[in-house]
Amino acid sequence: MLALAAESGLSKPEYAARAYDLARGLAAGDRIWWLSTQDQLAVLRLGRALAVDAPTSFAASVAVGGSVSESTGRALVSRAFDPAQLAAGVRITPSGGAPLYATTEVSGIPRRYTPTERTDFRITRTWYRTDGTQWDGESLAEGEVLVAHVKVESAEAMRDALVVDLLPGGLEVENLNLTDASQWANVTIDGVALSERSGAAQVKFEEYRDDRYVAAIELWGGTPANLFYLVRAVSPGDFVVPPPVVEDMYRPALRAVGTATPERIAVAR
Repeated sequence: MLALAAESGLSKPEYAARAYDLARGLAAGDRIWWLSTQDQLAVLRLGRALAVDAPTSFAASVAVGGSVSESTGRALVSRAFDPAQLAAGVRITPSGGAPLYATTEVSGIPRRYTPTERTDFRITRTWYRTDGTQWDGESLAEGEVLVAHVKVESAEAMRDALVVDLLPGGLEVENLNLTDASQWANVTIDGVALSERSGAAQVKFEEYRDDRYVAAIELWGGTPANLFYLVRAVSPGDFVVPPPVVEDMYRPALRAVGTATPERIAVAR
C-alpha cells in the first residue's frame, strides 16, 4: 500500500514515517523476520518507490583504512566490504544536510551450527549400517554404504514440511527404493521395518541431489515421520557434517535445526 501511494503521487508525511517504522522493524536485531518471495518483492518495490520519490540526495565520505571516497548526488548508495577492509576500519561521515539512514547486513557461513532449542518441533538424523546396527562414527572405507534415518516430530499438524539433509563431502546419496527389496526384509531401524518404510511417513515429494536429500512431507501432530535413504562413501578425506533442517514451507518461522552427530566423518581408501 505504501509503494502504491508513492508510485501514484499520493504520499503524505505520515506515510513516509510509517515506512521508516517498517524499515526499523525489519532491521531490528531482537527478532528474525521470515519473508516470503512476495513479501521481499513488496519491500523492494517500496524501497524503489521511496528512492525515486526522495526530495533530496545525501552526501557522505566513506573511509576504508587510509582510503577515502565521496558519495554524493544520489538517494541510495550500497557498498560491500570484505573481512580485510573491515579489519582496516570503515568509517562513514555524513557531509550533507539531509537525513542519512544507514543499514548493515552481514552474511557468511557459521563455523558451528546451533541446534534449535525447542521441544514442539524437532528433527534428528542417525546413520545405521545395512544390518540395522547403529554406526558409531568410526572411519568409513570407500564404497561403504550406510542407511540414513531422519526423524521429524511436530506437536502440531503441518501439511507442507520441507526436510533438507545436507551431506558432508565424501558421501553421496542413493535412492533406497532402487535397491533389492529382499535385502531389507529383516532389517528394523528405530522400530520401523525397512521393508514397510513407505508407511512411516506421508511423503509428497523426494529428491536425491548431489549434495543433499530433500523431502516434502505432511506431519500429523504428535506422530513422528521417519525417512530413510542411503549414503555411500566415495571420496577419502576428513569432512564436516552439516545438521538436518526442517521448516514449514509456507510458515518458515516454524523451523528446526538438528544436531550433527558425529560432527566430522573420515573416509579412508
